[in-house]
Amino acid sequence: MTYVAQQLLQLLGRWSVGSIQKFAEELHVDPSELFSAVTELRGAGYLVTYAMKDSQLPGNKMLEITQEGLDFIAAYDGQTEQGR
Repeated sequence: MTYVAQQLLQLLGRWSVGSIQKFAEELHVDPSELFSAVTELRGAGYLVTYAMKDSQLPGNKMLEITQEGLDFIAAYDGQTEQGR
C-alpha cells in the first residue's frame, strides 16, 4: 500500500466520508496523486466512491470507508501497537 493510500485510509477512519478535493487539501497532496490512492483502496475494497454533481474539480468524488477498510485499520493499528 502506498504512503498516500495509507494516510487517506487513516483519515477516512476518523472522518468516515469526504470528497477527494477535501482529503487532498487535508493531506497536502495534489488531487491527481490522491486519485491513484483512491483507485488502490477501492480495488482492495476499503472504500467506495460516489459521483458529485456540484464539484468544480473534474473527477471529484465523495469517498466513504467500508467495513473492510475499518477492519484493516484496526488490524494495522494492532500490529503497530504490538511492535512497540
